[in-house]
Amino acid sequence: MNNLNVTGQANSISAKMINQQPINQMDIIVKDYTFRISSLEEKVNTIETDVSTIKSNYLTLGAFYRSGLLALIVLVGGAWALYSHTDNKYESRFSSVEQKFATIDQRFEKIDDRFQSINEKIHSIDIRLTKVEEKIDNIDDKLDILIQQKQAKN
Repeated sequence: MNNLNVTGQANSISAKMINQQPINQMDIIVKDYTFRISSLEEKVNTIETDVSTIKSNYLTLGAFYRSGLLALIVLVGGAWALYSHTDNKYESRFSSVEQKFATIDQRFEKIDDRFQSINEKIHSIDIRLTKVEEKIDNIDDKLDILIQQKQAKN
């Protein structure tokens, strides 16, 4: 079995074979072991390189929170700037609208004053017409009296 040299004596092994067999087998085992260790070391180095590349490409938790906080600050600042700009814009528009309403209100007051003066004039004309009607009634009454007197004389 296994390169054993059996000589004339039963189960005797030559010293030369005993000495050579373990050394050759040991060399093979050591070479295989060193090859496996070196290939394993290469794989570990490759994995370490990949992991360091991945770490450098992705955010750490602290960097993630810092960038999130920075984004939140920028968003709040942008919203505040937009709000203040919009607030000023709407305030100026409302101010101009209020000025227009004030102008329209002043015009209505002037129109109301004009209507009041026209109403007073119409009232004075009505009073004059009433007086003229009274005078015409008086003249009509006098004419009727005169017509009756003339008919009575005839």
